[in-house]
Amino acid sequence: MKTRSFLFLALGCFVIAGCGGGSSSQSTTSSKPTAAFTFSPSAPTTGQTVTFTDTSTGSPTAWTWNFGDSSTSTSESPTHTYTAAGTFTVTLTASNAAGSNAVSRSVTVTAAAIAPVAAFAFSPSAPTTGQTVTFTDTSTGSPTAWTWNFGDNSTSTSENPTHTYTAAGTFTVTLTASNAAGSNATTQSITAIAGSSSGMTAQFSVNTNGQMATFTDTSTGGPTVWAWNFGNGTTSAIENPTQTYLTAGTYTVTLTVSNSAGTSSSTATQSVTVSESAPLTAFTFARAASNTTIAFTDNTIGVPTS
Repeated sequence: MKTRSFLFLALGCFVIAGCGGGSSSQSTTSSKPTAAFTFSPSAPTTGQTVTFTDTSTGSPTAWTWNFGDSSTSTSESPTHTYTAAGTFTVTLTASNAAGSNAVSRSVTVTAAAIAPVAAFAFSPSAPTTGQTVTFTDTSTGSPTAWTWNFGDNSTSTSENPTHTYTAAGTFTVTLTASNAAGSNATTQSITAIAGSSSGMTAQFSVNTNGQMATFTDTSTGGPTVWAWNFGNGTTSAIENPTQTYLTAGTYTVTLTVSNSAGTSSSTATQSVTVSESAPLTAFTFARAASNTTIAFTDNTIGVPTS
């Protein structure tokens, strides 16, 4: 018996005629595909186009994609854009005449960065020259870099810098806040006034007359607040006070001057000697309610001896 070989150029079922009028049949059948795919980029962000590429084996002729966000496609290698962040299960079903096969992979989408909106605050709101001003970033959109221009040729890249103006005037402060998505700038005006924060020096003069002392403030730097301690347990907040000492002697007098904002102060101390002076007569009296007795009390200043 002779053996014959046949080359089939297509899939299917064929009837082969043999010698002597006999016949035999031989069939060839295809197999269903094995689904597989890749996607790029591997870590997409919202709004970014994701490309899905079919890498199935077994010669699929049809494709059904489910992107996990209620979106589908029948393209061989489609693209898709996710509008929300999250992890999505992407399923590809690859088919041919012999059947179908499905595979799933997870795609994690992160929220796309947005450019910040610059904003800032500063304190104090009305600084004086020489006073430290604190600038605080209040930008939204998660900035990662900051550029400050204080309007006097000084700059900073700190998130919350401090700055001191040495000259009076109105300055335009600009903050530029940036991140990977872009940048945004905002400006504010700040007025620095010449104040007592530079060069304040406490000093005073005193004039005594017996046990009375008259104090005159001669401080420089424009103080607006005075705190006197006369060394005998009494104090005063008057700019130019007087003080009568009950006893002659030497007292340590202290003057502390400051401005109303409390940003600068200075203290001066002097020894003041007062001498005994002629008594300054004074008295009080009170009548008892139960009788006609009157009680007199001597309040004379100057320690009389008789």
